[in-house]
Amino acid sequence: LTFLLSVLFAGGRSLWLDEAVTRGMVNQSTSDLLSSLQDIDAVHGAYYVVMDAWTSIFGSGAAALRLPSAIFMAVACAGVVLLAHRFAGRRVALFSGFAFAVLPVVSAYGMEARSYALVTALVTWGTYWLVRALQGQRFGWLPYGVTMVFATWVFFYALLVLGAHAVTV
Repeated sequence: LTFLLSVLFAGGRSLWLDEAVTRGMVNQSTSDLLSSLQDIDAVHGAYYVVMDAWTSIFGSGAAALRLPSAIFMAVACAGVVLLAHRFAGRRVALFSGFAFAVLPVVSAYGMEARSYALVTALVTWGTYWLVRALQGQRFGWLPYGVTMVFATWVFFYALLVLGAHAVTV
């Protein structure tokens, strides 16, 4: 449902300014992209590297640029469902997944060619791995650390989630 709601209008509208920046960044050579990140928009550098690989396969049309965000939001929704299931069971998990899917901000970021859906997925799964680690899951801290490092690399403000996690612990 999250994926479907995100792609429903993803290709039908033109790119807005920030999405056009994404297109411009990934339409240059990989070496030029990496060089550009030294001077501009470095906060989204990891996302641009991911999208550079994506567009080399699928192109840089509006729908192709937006599709990864729909996938990332669906992955985030799966994390929400698993977290809810761990705490409250199957019914609450299904309701939580549905509630997540129909939030307007979820479908908005799920159809935007920006890094927000990717960081949402990473932070959600980081939280899942934190819960697993706190519940004694063997090697739970390793996937948590790796996921949160990558989340911070994708979007620097994901560091704020580490503060929330620390308070939770």
